[in-house]
Amino acid sequence: MNGRKALPITTVLLILALALATVGVGYGLWSKTLFIYGQVYTGNLDAVLSVEEVDQSADFNAGCPSGGYSIGKDCDGDGSFNDDMEAIDPLTKEPKDIAECVASLDTIDPQKMYVVVKNGYPSFNCFVNYDIHNTGTIPINIHSPVYTNPDPIAIHFNGWPPICYVNDVQLDPATDLQPGDKAYCNLHIHVNQPAVETGYYEVSISIFGHQWNEEP
Repeated sequence: MNGRKALPITTVLLILALALATVGVGYGLWSKTLFIYGQVYTGNLDAVLSVEEVDQSADFNAGCPSGGYSIGKDCDGDGSFNDDMEAIDPLTKEPKDIAECVASLDTIDPQKMYVVVKNGYPSFNCFVNYDIHNTGTIPINIHSPVYTNPDPIAIHFNGWPPICYVNDVQLDPATDLQPGDKAYCNLHIHVNQPAVETGYYEVSISIFGHQWNEEP
């Protein structure tokens, strides 16, 4: 018979508590979690239109300069690039102001422009020089204008030249239009001989622009 005396229950509990504490120290883990927060601010793609010049002529071959292309020329010598060389009376040789061509921007949305020809007649020409201005914060590519003309027999409606340009160089769709830059375009409206009296003709242009590094 073993003569050892059993330990009191309180002593046993104390020993177990110390043992558990020792194990806890051995397996303890200090840790720290680090965080990185990112913020991404995107740019904006935006462009507006501006009217640069409006020229009127009754003769496509008015010779100012040759071919009737009068953008950027003071053809009538009035000190303005907005020329009105509309018609000359064959008898008095005096100029006549018969038709009127007006180009204006939408008062609310500068991405819309209106060109209105009033009291037009066969052989009347209107040349409108306008620009596409990159007002966004990222470069854009501008495609050539697309002209919609339901009655090309009565109304000639196209660009002159058909492709827009930057710094007198034709604008390639792959050319980047940087923020603040402008692309210049010309519009030519000519009332053809088959146009009817008191007629109404509606035409339109759409110009597609998109971010510089993607092609739709």
